[in-house]
Amino acid sequence: MKVLIVEDEEDIREVISEFLTIMNVEYDTAANGKEAFEAIKSSSYDMILTDLKLPDVYGIEIVKKVREQDSEIFIVVISGYTEKETKEKVFNAGANYYIEKPFSFTEISKIIDLVK
Repeated sequence: MKVLIVEDEEDIREVISEFLTIMNVEYDTAANGKEAFEAIKSSSYDMILTDLKLPDVYGIEIVKKVREQDSEIFIVVISGYTEKETKEKVFNAGANYYIEKPFSFTEISKIIDLVK
């Protein structure tokens, strides 16, 4: 299993990376949308964990672009936005799951087990 972590906050990206290492999950990281799109072009992923608010693109754009290319990748959006409308937009764009910040690693672990 291979995961792409798209998160602009370095501390959150590192914590998720450490957790995936403990779970023996291979991963790549991207700090913004541009890096995410480059990673998606050069590698294949089973799951993408993306923040919603990134410095150069909105996470929904990543979801839409991935869905245009691949309907099988499991996409998880992680965000501090809790509004129902935001969640609806994320799911309408093609995301499979929405996690609110602060998130628990139990929730991420369950999703990984589901995707495996």
